[in-house]
Amino acid sequence: SSDLIKNQLATLLTLYLRRRPAECQMLFNEAIDLAKRDPSIPRTDLADAMTSLAGMLGEEGKLSEAGQILQEALSVGRTEDPGGSWEIGPLYQLSILHGRQQDLVGAAEYARQRYENLLRHMGADHAYTAISQVMWARGLSETGNVDEAIRQLDAAMPIIRKAYQPLNANL
Repeated sequence: SSDLIKNQLATLLTLYLRRRPAECQMLFNEAIDLAKRDPSIPRTDLADAMTSLAGMLGEEGKLSEAGQILQEALSVGRTEDPGGSWEIGPLYQLSILHGRQQDLVGAAEYARQRYENLLRHMGADHAYTAISQVMWARGLSETGNVDEAIRQLDAAMPIIRKAYQPLNANL
C-alpha cells in the first residue's frame, strides 16, 4: 500500500542515509495520516511509522513531541497486537528519550519492558535479547540497583561473547 511505501522510503532516507529530513518528516506524516484514515492498514504498521517519526523528532531535540507520538504508537499498536514484537521499537525509543530527559528510572523501566518483550519473542539465548538485557542493566546501575545490574550482566555476557567477535561494538 502507499502508506507502507511512504514509510519505507522515509525510513530509508532518515534512518539509513541521514538525508533530507524535511522530506522524510513529510513522508512519515503522510503515511501516518493515511494509516489513521484507512482501517485496513495494520495498526502495528501505523505504530512502526509513528515510532520512526518519533525517533527522528527525538534526534532533533523535540523530546516532548516525540514522547507523545511514542505513547500514541504503543496505544494504537496494542489495539491490534498487545505485547507483540512490534513493541520493541517504541520501547527502545522511549528508553532513549527518557534517558535524554534525565529520567533514569523511566529509561530503565522501558529498557526492562523491551528486554522482557525480546525474551518472550526471541528467547533467552538470542544476542538481541542479551544486548537488550545489558541496556536494562545499565539503567539499573544508573538508578542505584547495582547488584541486580551485575546479575543481569552476568547472564547476558556469555551470550553476547558467543554471538560477536572481539572488538565488535555490541560486545
